[in-house]
Amino acid sequence: MVVLTLQSIKLWRDYLDYVEEHDQSVSQCTPSGLSKMRNLFESAITAGGLHVTEGSKLWAAYREYEMAILITIADANDEEREKQVQRIRTLFHRQLSVPLTDMESTLSEYKSWEAEQGNANDPGADFDGVPSNVASAYKKANDMYNERKQYEDQLSNAGTSEADKLQEFVVC
Repeated sequence: MVVLTLQSIKLWRDYLDYVEEHDQSVSQCTPSGLSKMRNLFESAITAGGLHVTEGSKLWAAYREYEMAILITIADANDEEREKQVQRIRTLFHRQLSVPLTDMESTLSEYKSWEAEQGNANDPGADFDGVPSNVASAYKKANDMYNERKQYEDQLSNAGTSEADKLQEFVVC
């Protein structure tokens, strides 16, 4: 399967959407379909989840998928629902440890989601309600992102020639 070796975020998103729409076991949320889709999302995260400017799109799609499952099992037993909540929480924690663009937005979304789950926190306070290990990983990832930001900005500048972008990439 060619898509597994590519780092194109858009291609991964299109492929994931295609499978979700056209694979009957996935669209019907059978156990094998859930497993298949989760494996595909993990492959997508492995291939492109570290892409500083685009990787968050894969993480967000994965969380949206898992959140949709949570909604569909709202009437399930407490144990099954808690397992699903923990899956989503783990995805947030994993993403918050990766240096990506717009990390603050992800942190805010995480805190809001935790509040929806009944976990009290102050959305205005930076790390209120965030486990200390996640806050520490977030700070490290944010520092890493800030160190790279100038290079990412130069690489994404539309007015920069390909030769200049290559030079900036080599310097980075």
